[in-house]
Amino acid sequence: MKKILLNWRYYVLTLLAFVMFVGIFSEPAEDVQNWCLTMLTSKVIGFGAGYVFYKLLTRWDESGKIAEISAMINEDDV
Repeated sequence: MKKILLNWRYYVLTLLAFVMFVGIFSEPAEDVQNWCLTMLTSKVIGFGAGYVFYKLLTRWDESGKIAEISAMINEDDV
């Protein structure tokens, strides 16, 4: 458990997942001047964070730097 808490990669993935969900599921207030631009920008940020999350997850999984998450992913495949 201590190894999980000291691995900074988990914190990066958690932060990216948070930004991804907030960006994808957020909606600007109705009185915003450029509502469409604000909506589009939040979705681009959300999906961009999701792409970076996916790329980092696969890269660190292949190199074995996040073995605990890899074990959980492979455990569900059985």
